[in-house]
Amino acid sequence: MKKEIVIRKNIYTGKEHKLIWSGKGKLYYFKPAEDWMEPYINFTIDPVTKEKKILSLDSDGFGIPVFLGDIIDNMEVESIISQNDKICVNFK
Repeated sequence: MKKEIVIRKNIYTGKEHKLIWSGKGKLYYFKPAEDWMEPYINFTIDPVTKEKKILSLDSDGFGIPVFLGDIIDNMEVESIISQNDKICVNFK
């Protein structure tokens, strides 16, 4: 597994938004280009279970968000989750 994947460059500064491998399977933590940049998530709520399902990940200067099903570094985004106060991307 790659330890880091650059997913976007900040459209204003050129610094890199990255995914950092968690050390487990295909789970990566989101690392914004700058520490002050917050991740933004778009989600839906299942009408039956009332559970939140994250649909996309965005951040300051990110450009186009990352959506479920997107291909990053030849891997398909299976889920975007919140884990240990971090936003994570899990690949198929």
